[in-house]
Amino acid sequence: MSGRRRVSDPSSHRALSSTLSIAMAGTQDPRPTTEEMLKECPRFRILVVGKSGVGKSSLINHAFGINLATSSDQARGICRIEDEIISKHNERFVLHDSMGFEPGQTQNLVAAKQFLESHGEDVPLKDRVHAIWLCIQIPHAGGRVFETGDEEFLQLGTENMPVIVVFTQFDTLYSRMEEQLTDAEWTPLHYSYVLGV
Repeated sequence: MSGRRRVSDPSSHRALSSTLSIAMAGTQDPRPTTEEMLKECPRFRILVVGKSGVGKSSLINHAFGINLATSSDQARGICRIEDEIISKHNERFVLHDSMGFEPGQTQNLVAAKQFLESHGEDVPLKDRVHAIWLCIQIPHAGGRVFETGDEEFLQLGTENMPVIVVFTQFDTLYSRMEEQLTDAEWTPLHYSYVLGV
């Protein structure tokens, strides 16, 4: 290949340019600007779901600097999925906190399904749910990753929207490991976690 020059044919460039001009005729720039996107959808809507006690409200409080969501280690939180939670730190996000999925109960799962249907593809983009945060407690040895309610939720027709699985309560796992392991077992794990190795 050395010593060979690439010769450019000006007529092929004109032909390509003409073809692109014809293809683009009558269309607008295929990449909308940020301003155009924000006119159509000024806020990003997130639905937060998961079983009761998994830490949904705590996640909302900490991630978005909001103290509106009630969280408790003892009592089950009460919220309305229709309520918009907006952080004063970033008003471009709208959060919807769902009631937790309870074993043997279907009403909260039904409410989440109805909310998704009423905020799905049939409504304007600005009113749709754009992403789902599915909160899952970090599994214990021998435990299930997904509870029955989580599995049923994933079968509701969420294939057209991103579902982000958020593992919660790592601090609880970390504390339990610290209590149960001997110093010899704990020290290498602790340094691996702290140093990220």
